[in-house]
Amino acid sequence: PYRLVAGELAGERYRRLWLRPERERIIPVLVPRTILRSYNDGMAGPNGLPRVSERGAVGFGLRLLMGKSSLRTLPGHEEADAVVAGFTDQVDSFALILPLDLVTGYNRKFLKQQRNEYQYAYVKVRDHASLLAIAPRIRALGLVVETGKGVSRQILSLTETILLISRSLQAVVILLALIAVSFATVIATMSRVEYYRILRVIGASRLFLTAAILIKYAILGLAGAWAGSALLGLAAGRFAEHFRLTGIMVPVAVPADLFRTVLLLGALIPVLSALPALVRLYFKGLSAD
Repeated sequence: PYRLVAGELAGERYRRLWLRPERERIIPVLVPRTILRSYNDGMAGPNGLPRVSERGAVGFGLRLLMGKSSLRTLPGHEEADAVVAGFTDQVDSFALILPLDLVTGYNRKFLKQQRNEYQYAYVKVRDHASLLAIAPRIRALGLVVETGKGVSRQILSLTETILLISRSLQAVVILLALIAVSFATVIATMSRVEYYRILRVIGASRLFLTAAILIKYAILGLAGAWAGSALLGLAAGRFAEHFRLTGIMVPVAVPADLFRTVLLLGALIPVLSALPALVRLYFKGLSAD
């Protein structure tokens, strides 16, 4: 009905068209946002297809077949021009939404007995307490009740659990990487004490040696972070190329902000890890001229 979707129609022309589609002989259709999100997130990215925005999709033309499909063709089937008149959250289903009067007319034409057939009924309630009160009454009528809120809570709980596990694994990997880099930096610094002493003998100052060590580890860390990010992006790209599954997105590109953060941390971690070794080297390893 028009009153249910009037606010979802994109413009006055589509509102008039919804009320009287015979004026322009074009059938306006509303598309659930679920379909658009499923296409953009599940098909466009993994399959290299362009993403579609709501604003760009409004006005798209299509051919609408009524009474004919790949499974069955009814006598007197019709083919008409249609246009995307907007997107809606009122109906969360993989189906095009058409004007009620138009569908009622098609039902009268294609059904031997003039009746309406329904697969789903959407019931809006004020709050969750009302949902709990109404659901048993609907079940008492012999109907199946699917509550979106209950499913949403389960999905959110599962998402939070998976996110917690993922972040825990990330924290463990980062901690192990920090320990490995710290030990490698300390060992590399202390193993070259004799070399630094020779430089000290030939005239290098402690400040120069300290700055040289810090700059060296900063460059090594920066290069390692860049190489690791590039290798990860290449591996993800190859994985997405050979294991392209509809509905599964493999992120290939690293966002610019995250990439800069990785480079900064990659340069800082070795430098900070070298500070304890440098303090010991500064006051003890190079104390004797």
